Amino acid sequence: MVKFCFSVRAAARLLQRCWVLALFVLSGASAIAAAPSAAAPVTLVVGFFDLLPHATTARGGQAQGAAIDYFNLIAKEMGVSVRYTQLPMARLLLDPKVDMVLYMGKNPERLLKFDFPRQPLMKMEGGVAVDTNSPLTRIDTADDLLNLTIGVWDAGYRGALMRDTRLTLYSMPIEALAQRGLQMVVTKRLDGFYNPDIHSLRHQIKNLGLQDQVRVVSLPLAEDGLYSAFVKASAPRYLATFEKAYAKVNKKMSYEAFLAKYLAQEK
Repeated sequence: MVKFCFSVRAAARLLQRCWVLALFVLSGASAIAAAPSAAAPVTLVVGFFDLLPHATTARGGQAQGAAIDYFNLIAKEMGVSVRYTQLPMARLLLDPKVDMVLYMGKNPERLLKFDFPRQPLMKMEGGVAVDTNSPLTRIDTADDLLNLTIGVWDAGYRGALMRDTRLTLYSMPIEALAQRGLQMVVTKRLDGFYNPDIHSLRHQIKNLGLQDQVRVVSLPLAEDGLYSAFVKASAPRYLATFEKAYAKVNKKMSYEAFLAKYLAQEK
């Protein structure tokens, strides 16, 4: 009888140990199974508006351009994957539905909706497209534009010089803005057409085949910058990581240098 009781107790202890071992194995397997999911990269939704040579959407639906290629380097340093979505600029400003806008100028109104990093992607240099026979050859101050009518986007960003209240500006909606503005310069309905980004302005002239009819007069390089900006809800999660990653990429090559290299390869 004693021997039988001992055998029962031994069997119970053995069974208990088996259960403990089984639970340990199962919990370990669960942790291993969960590991890939935990390590999966976060997807950052990046919005942009069509602005060559910085970014556009190709026919196949893939985002391309100098800013796209450059931000891919930043995203790699951030450890995130990226989903790009092209939207009209007005939509990005009013109802973005993204984590970040790839590039934009900074002004008080936009500071209400977006958080900007300390450093811009690049300093902005604006330009005014004029007829090749225009007497305007240099712009140092707003005084040089006082007798001219300059086309501008009605809701667009303007550098400090172009915000001078003495200027005569012809406001235009965003639809086919560059094409209409440049054609109005060619047909002499406008004295000039302004773009806050001279690289984009030159690219637009080239795409429209107007190099022999229109030339660009640059504005003084100002303190205005072209920034990547995060919507308020996403900034706490991404902005600090972005700034560290940008600093690392920028140390190797600035966006200005990257853009110059990109444009040289396009020729």
